[in-house]
Amino acid sequence: LAIAMAESTPHKSARRVSEVSAEGAGTTHEQTLDRLERIQEELETLNEEAADRVLEIEAQFNQRRRPLYHKRAEVLGGISNFWLQAISHHPVLHSILTERDCEALKYLRQIDVIEAEDLKSGYRIEMHFDENPFFHNTTLHKDFRYTDKSLCVTSSPIQWREGKDLTVEPDSAHGSKRRRGDEASFFSWFDVMDEASGVASDQDSLSIAEIIKEELWIDPLRYYNQTPDDAMLDVDPESWAPSR
Repeated sequence: LAIAMAESTPHKSARRVSEVSAEGAGTTHEQTLDRLERIQEELETLNEEAADRVLEIEAQFNQRRRPLYHKRAEVLGGISNFWLQAISHHPVLHSILTERDCEALKYLRQIDVIEAEDLKSGYRIEMHFDENPFFHNTTLHKDFRYTDKSLCVTSSPIQWREGKDLTVEPDSAHGSKRRRGDEASFFSWFDVMDEASGVASDQDSLSIAEIIKEELWIDPLRYYNQTPDDAMLDVDPESWAPSR
């Protein structure tokens, strides 16, 4: 019996040491993960601060750009059909133009993009028109506002002259709206999904807005000078697919 007890004691001791080592290893691992988590939180805080600083600097430069945008608008105003040609030569925007749209866009005098003071809040796109035979508005606008991580899109209604609504099928007996997609009018972009509330969250609408804001508005001369064939070569078929 003594011999049996003596033989079993080392096994028990070894098992206890193993259990203590496992507990110690587990505690160390948890402490390491906690430390990593705290470091990550510090990094995220720093990244958020950096992002805010970048937005502050961008807002400052936006203010410095405004006078140059005004000067550019004055010069572009002297070029006949400038915006029509720039839009029709853009690799994406040209695909949502109809012949009747082009007639109306001959009266487009100026495009403006107005950022919110808090850049994270959104922006407005304005299009200024000369008096024309299609609609009474001299300015059309569309607003994109971000609130609580959601997008709110509002748009000015187009006051069409009688029989001149470009968003309606020309041969439609009932004045049916064009479908969004390949056959949609460029001016359908000013439509909203919920016409009763005037609010929409439409991904296609946002995609077009980003193209106008980040490409056409930034460097319209590039697209004005581009040929239609160049526009077709520039477009990535997978980057833009209008919903049907």
